[in-house]
Amino acid sequence: TIDESADFGLFVSHKHPLAALERVDYQQLARYRALRLNTLVEHSIPTDDLPTSGHRHWSAPNYLLLMDMAAFGFGWSALPRWLVSRYSGGLLKELKVAGWPRRSAVDIIWSFERSLGPAGAWLLDSLVPFAGE
Repeated sequence: TIDESADFGLFVSHKHPLAALERVDYQQLARYRALRLNTLVEHSIPTDDLPTSGHRHWSAPNYLLLMDMAAFGFGWSALPRWLVSRYSGGLLKELKVAGWPRRSAVDIIWSFERSLGPAGAWLLDSLVPFAGE
């Protein structure tokens, strides 16, 4: 469902040292490689409050690659929980970190000059139940 796609958790391989900890804090996260989504945002501008381990972070262009990198034990990553539950094959463990899991904001942009097709109309109705009122 649309609702669950906004939940993100922090995940590592079951073999990663962080997986052995009952609870994890940001200082512990900072000791290990962060696996981050590579976006168009300038890298010097922080987009969240997660530690970056200095220069010890790797990036990937999509969440599937990040999930694979985490499953191979290359580091920890913030991933959509629905993606992990459906496609990780049980290879990842969700870390217990204060403030996590988190919901991610979703922006909706469309043109009033062109009507939405069936898929666009469904998505808009799902994300904004009262947009037409």
